[in-house]
Amino acid sequence: MFIGFAEDGPDDLKDHTEYWRRLNAQQTFQQEILNVYAEYDLDVIVYPDVQVVPPTESEIREEKYETMTFSTNTVIASQSLCCAMSVPAGFTDDGLPIGMEILGKPFDESTLLELGYAFEQATDHRRPPETTPPLSD
Repeated sequence: MFIGFAEDGPDDLKDHTEYWRRLNAQQTFQQEILNVYAEYDLDVIVYPDVQVVPPTESEIREEKYETMTFSTNTVIASQSLCCAMSVPAGFTDDGLPIGMEILGKPFDESTLLELGYAFEQATDHRRPPETTPPLSD
């Protein structure tokens, strides 16, 4: 379970046990991730950005999904305080883009940028939407 605390933090923290419990959970979560890096000698961990295809425009307008109910894996980085970046990873059979998140160790953004750039150059999955006007000379 991932619990955020930044937006609802108390003004006075000395007697606020819920705040300290959440902060401890966040630090424990980060330590678990760092243990995986150490155990398997990893530089990064890679996973899909989301677990489902993106909602349609009508689903968004009908408010079928909210931020906290949409199946996303990006919460891993935000709740563990690890750095992360998303890169294009291909397309569904219907032509919808698929994103891949690369999770790095805290303060190791340079590794993310190197690997993300190398992946994009090797796969060429980035392409503008059909509605993008052509670049002028």
